[in-house]
Amino acid sequence: KLESVYRASLAEVGLRDAHDAKREAAAKPVLPDGIRRIVLLGITDLSPLVQTALGQAAGQGVGVELVVFGPDGGEALFDDWGRPAPEHWAKRELPLANDRLHPSLDERSQARDVANWLKRYKKNVYQTVGVGTADPNVVPHLERAFRDAHIRQFDPTGQPIRRTSLHAFLQSLLAVLQSPTFANADALLRLPDTWSWLKEQDESIDPTALQRGLDELRLKHIPADLAAATRLEFVPQREDEKIGYRIMARSALRLLQRALEQLAREPLSVGLTGFLQTALANREFHSADNSDESYVEVVAKLNERLAKLEAAVPAKAKRHAAQELALVLDDLGRGALFPERPADTIDLQGWLELAWEDAPHLIVAGANEGVLPETIHGDRFLPESIRAPLGLRSNEDRFARDAWLLELLIRSRGDDGQVDFFVGRQRHNGDPLKPSRLLFRCPDSQLAERVEHLFDDLTLGEQPPAWTAAWQLKTGSTKRVEHLSPTSIRAYLACPYRFYLRHVQGMESQDFELREQDARGFGSLVHRVMEAFGRDEATRNSISSDTIYKFLVAELKQAVEEEFGSEPPLPLRVQQQIIERRLHHVAIAQAQERAAGWEIIDVERKFEKTLDGMTIRGTIDRVEKNTETGSVRVLDYKTSSKAKKPS
Repeated sequence: KLESVYRASLAEVGLRDAHDAKREAAAKPVLPDGIRRIVLLGITDLSPLVQTALGQAAGQGVGVELVVFGPDGGEALFDDWGRPAPEHWAKRELPLANDRLHPSLDERSQARDVANWLKRYKKNVYQTVGVGTADPNVVPHLERAFRDAHIRQFDPTGQPIRRTSLHAFLQSLLAVLQSPTFANADALLRLPDTWSWLKEQDESIDPTALQRGLDELRLKHIPADLAAATRLEFVPQREDEKIGYRIMARSALRLLQRALEQLAREPLSVGLTGFLQTALANREFHSADNSDESYVEVVAKLNERLAKLEAAVPAKAKRHAAQELALVLDDLGRGALFPERPADTIDLQGWLELAWEDAPHLIVAGANEGVLPETIHGDRFLPESIRAPLGLRSNEDRFARDAWLLELLIRSRGDDGQVDFFVGRQRHNGDPLKPSRLLFRCPDSQLAERVEHLFDDLTLGEQPPAWTAAWQLKTGSTKRVEHLSPTSIRAYLACPYRFYLRHVQGMESQDFELREQDARGFGSLVHRVMEAFGRDEATRNSISSDTIYKFLVAELKQAVEEEFGSEPPLPLRVQQQIIERRLHHVAIAQAQERAAGWEIIDVERKFEKTLDGMTIRGTIDRVEKNTETGSVRVLDYKTSSKAKKPS
């Protein structure tokens, strides 16, 4: 039923399902005039759809011939369509020698070893060597290793559009449209293309200051979503506290919010085009710059998709910007950019393309199980048991195809060339890998030696490196410690170096994934409420726990609204309720202590003393005096879950 509704919806706008159209074309193929004969050269992996079309063409009297590489008299190794027969290739011995198999640690090691091989040929490298990989994960490492070795390389598969900066920018924009959380808005505002757009809206917004403001918003106010962040009001808690960066970040968030609202009201082709035109208004593109050329090409492809979208959507249809942008980006991300190929270069070819590589020396990287042969495990909808009856490729078919291709690569070079295979032991992240089982298709008498060779210890240079610091911290000229606090004394006793970094250099670790107040923020919030209580002369002398509790709760609510807005996220509301429960016990204890004669005479009292030439500074949370006995005591607030008696 769902498919019927889907096809009916397409028919209403004059469209057809692409797969339906392909099946109908294959069932009734129409050949150009004059075609009487079709020859397939080296095609050993026909899709069922092409096979159907060729079968229909043969039934119309068109001759269909297949030419495949194979040993003399080896016609039985292939089926009627030139595909390697699994039953014949499953146990076929392959002409591999141990000295042509090279174990390496990971993708990076393989790339380095391949680059070292290529260096041996010097100026003749481009006429002598071909490089391919069975594992796509090795390609980025090969590109980097070749650049470092000054060897020109070219990837025929092109640059995926989904890896371009414009696609990343649009993907981030889509994330905010779909879910306008503060985290998504923050990520979008940190992209250079967004900075260009902001500059056109407000020239006073500086990217560096903006990012600092966004950091402060996340750390100090923990907004849950974009709307909550735009409603924040900032009240300095100290005379020296700077709020300018947060104000700038809030301005940028408000501009973004208005832009998103406008984008949602207009057709995507209008709203998105206007948004990009503003962002790119003052950007200069240079044809000699490959990145600029790629950017312009992606913009052109985006415009093509937007035009197709507008043509497909009925005029009176309800528009949804987020859904339409998701469709456009999904289609756009499937494409690739194909820069011009230089004359002398090394092509980084895929496994199936290597059959057409004629270089005398061929190097194949990533010869590991799972990618050579390619294997599909546990397909829930198309398990192996029904793939063959449906005419679909099975794992056995892939094994036979790859075994045939491996033999082709070796035997086609004969004694005048060679093929080297590089095998990884693990992924770059440490996940283990196994050699391809194709590499073990050798006589039984050689199997033990083959296993020993592939699993032998690697040379010391290829072992996982010991951990080293990525960079050495340089603190510059040493600053003098001018004063200490009780807290900093404890930090110094724990670790003098960390004390210096934190209390002298002002360095602190930041948790940008905060969803609620940490222990320090939790305690600061409680201290702020208790300070307000201590300064209110009328309430602090009350002996009514209810009066005290109402005051504390009201102060807490005000403090939360000032720091986190009127609608704080759920984790913060939970923390607020936890503080309220604690304040209820505080109110009862405070009323009892005041009835016993203890009166608050000072709060947040600063002190400064000199000890052996060092200034000790601190703050006393509260000072009380008993009106009956004249005794004086000091209180220090603690918000930890477990109380400790004073020493």
